[in-house]
Amino acid sequence: MDLYKLMKNRQSIRDFLNKEVPEEELNLILKAGRLAPSWADQKPYAYIVVDDTALRKKIKQYCKDADKRCYGASEEWFKKWMEKRNISLEKDFLVNAPHLVVVAGETDKPYWLEST
Repeated sequence: MDLYKLMKNRQSIRDFLNKEVPEEELNLILKAGRLAPSWADQKPYAYIVVDDTALRKKIKQYCKDADKRCYGASEEWFKKWMEKRNISLEKDFLVNAPHLVVVAGETDKPYWLEST
């Protein structure tokens, strides 16, 4: 497939089948992620695969709480923008998929950028 066409047609999906991903395919996805560019090629991150449902539920709650703090501090125009696009603070997709890949960054590095 043409790389430009692939990039142009990519989309974010947050509706997953509760179907196991074969380990070989999951490893290929992680391998592709490790090829992502980084500042000075330092690769200041780690990929963590979370299969445990209870842990995924805890992660969901943590993300939901962080989004609520951010959302609560947001200006009214942003809240309306989110509502218009039907963007919810619910994070069900984090527990509906059988695997969750957490990307953890090295926050003590000088090139770390805080986003949430």
